[in-house]
Amino acid sequence: MNDIKTKIERLIDEYNLVNNQIGLCSLNGEYYEAAKIFQNNGIFPTAIVNVFVNQKGKKYLGIPVVSLKDFIENNSMPCVFIDRFTYREYRDEIKKNGYIRGKNLFVDFENKKDIVFLINTSIKQIEIVYKKFKGKIKALKTYTKKFVDLIVGYKIYKDIRIKYHEKDKPIYVYDYSGMGDVYVFCLLLKMNIEKIASNGMLLTVVGGVSVRVTKLFNMEDTVTVIKLTKKESQTLTYLAGLAEEKLNIHPMTPFPANLYTDFYSHYLYGKKINMLEAYSYTMFSLETPKVAYPELNIEESQICKMFEQHDLKRGNTVIISPYANTIIGYEPLFWEKVVEKLKKEGFDVCTNCAGREKAINGAKAFPFPLELAEAVLNYAGYFLGLRSGFCDLICNAEAFKYIIYPDYLIFNSNVYEFCSFEKMKIGRNIKEICWDYDDMNMLQKCIVHSFVNARKYKVEERKNGRR
Repeated sequence: MNDIKTKIERLIDEYNLVNNQIGLCSLNGEYYEAAKIFQNNGIFPTAIVNVFVNQKGKKYLGIPVVSLKDFIENNSMPCVFIDRFTYREYRDEIKKNGYIRGKNLFVDFENKKDIVFLINTSIKQIEIVYKKFKGKIKALKTYTKKFVDLIVGYKIYKDIRIKYHEKDKPIYVYDYSGMGDVYVFCLLLKMNIEKIASNGMLLTVVGGVSVRVTKLFNMEDTVTVIKLTKKESQTLTYLAGLAEEKLNIHPMTPFPANLYTDFYSHYLYGKKINMLEAYSYTMFSLETPKVAYPELNIEESQICKMFEQHDLKRGNTVIISPYANTIIGYEPLFWEKVVEKLKKEGFDVCTNCAGREKAINGAKAFPFPLELAEAVLNYAGYFLGLRSGFCDLICNAEAFKYIIYPDYLIFNSNVYEFCSFEKMKIGRNIKEICWDYDDMNMLQKCIVHSFVNARKYKVEERKNGRR
């Protein structure tokens, strides 16, 4: 995912693609990841391009599906992103339509390789090969990928044991970098740490943001958090799946590419367990999910200063979060109209954006550290956003929160079925809505109506002395 992101953002900058009409073409489904990256860079993909077939009128993830011929004829600056496999398959047809690599056609934004599995490998065998190649891992490049992963994973394991001088403590490997997923994982871990590892544990997570999320929960006395790269975590997960008991290393993964979990197969085939249940059963072996929220102590004066600097009012500001790394959202025009309607109702509106994300027109940029997110929301009073990992982070804030779940199929279900706070029974003051990509005017009306009613309710509470 990070490789695709880096490549696409480089191409956006290098070729100034902001004003181009973007078409995504793939037989392997990579356009799903690409669409999210374009959207988070302020570019809403114009179409899913089908090389031969004209499926005019159909949509996928809210994006129209068109033929290659129609895409060219109906756009002034057409640009297609395509994976290598599809390009090889339809090269002649693509060239015939006037697409040139590096000019208006970009190939291979992800090149997936075949996976070879190594079976019946003992710890003794791993140790022998590890000693042979210790200090020269690159010499393993002639071996199968999974064999290399195993040895690299074992090297990481040994390095952790040596560095932290903890031979007896279990190592738990959480290999997914999604901010919200790490937060949900920690909700369960904080509540159940005594049951899982009463004498403490070493916990590996992917990337700096994941480390910051774990720190919100103040578990330093019992949990030593270790930052790994995605690749390091994947190889350690693979090792854990083969050698869990002997090395006291435990894979804690929500998307088990190398591990089979029956509960996930139940979800994938339509049994519709929610995310908290899936985590509880597959990672923690808990019969009933129980969670503990972080206890945050933030100085109000710090938050007050931030609001004054951005000219935003306490208790009457809607923070909108239109970006998500894991779902396809809505066009900028949708958000602009929502902002316009909310401001007409007297709300201040700002955009929670970071990195390359752009503020929605009419809603000034208001970036803030994730450590302050809950306190910022409580001071603002209101939140509106796509269902993202950020929503998990602020789910327990007192502020009124309106969360939108774009409605499209994933795993025979949709995002709402798996990630709904109502279904997971976590968070508070949350209103959720599952909506497709049609009748955007009605969705805007629903949103504004809910915020106006929420404000009336708060005013009545204050009058009656309940707050």
